[in-house]
Amino acid sequence: MYCCICVDADWAHPLIATYLLEKMEQAKTRFTFFATENQTVPKSPLCELAWHPNFERGASDLELKQLAELFPGVRGLRPHKLIWGDCRNEDLMRHGIEWVSSVYLKDHWKPVEQDGILEVPIAWGDNW
Repeated sequence: MYCCICVDADWAHPLIATYLLEKMEQAKTRFTFFATENQTVPKSPLCELAWHPNFERGASDLELKQLAELFPGVRGLRPHKLIWGDCRNEDLMRHGIEWVSSVYLKDHWKPVEQDGILEVPIAWGDNW
């Protein structure tokens, strides 16, 4: 079993996020940081950077293009509020996305492949 600690900038004040990230580094704990906009992101071998697009703002392709310019080479994504808008798997793959985490499946820990994208289910969260 894996326990993933995910941090996104629209959920934590930068001072709180910085404190949390320092503690993660001290504990040598791997984590995923979900970037939402033009912001400072952690530079650490323990941190995987992923996108946290807000598809409620408009066309998903524009949102993905903006994140790709800000944070190139990202492979993962969790949509804001788990809302997909008009985004399709083909759009994700065109931008190099290999995995998403967007479905809550209680007590289900195994990733599931769907149409070329790996879905890493959310089995617990502070908002469930």
